[in-house]
Amino acid sequence: MLDYIEDLTDILTFAELEVRVKTVDMLQKDGMIDRLEERLKRTEKEVDARDETEIG
Repeated sequence: MLDYIEDLTDILTFAELEVRVKTVDMLQKDGMIDRLEERLKRTEKEVDARDETEIG
């Protein structure tokens, strides 16, 4: 999976605009972007909860 992510990163960073747009379209169609957003939100909540526990 790491290789796949590295490839996507390279494409989204260095590829021609048309290729980047097609890649984002593909990621939206298969739900990957939505899943990543949800994962980031969960992770952020976990970090916030951990910080509150350590402070409190």
